[in-house]
Amino acid sequence: MASFAYFSYDYFKNKQEGLGFAFAALAILFQPFFKIALGRTIWNILDVVIAIGLICLTIAAYRKKDK
Repeated sequence: MASFAYFSYDYFKNKQEGLGFAFAALAILFQPFFKIALGRTIWNILDVVIAIGLICLTIAAYRKKDK
């Protein structure tokens, strides 16, 4: 949750509101204070989709950095 909140702040600071809102939503979704009951299957799907998205963002950031 803390990492998603930091990424949200960083993207808003860099004027990338779309990713800022996406990471803010993820920070809320993964917060440890209130249980969000989505069911085991949906959580498993979300975990995989979010992991793939983070990997893609990391690859894109490294490619952009190399240019």
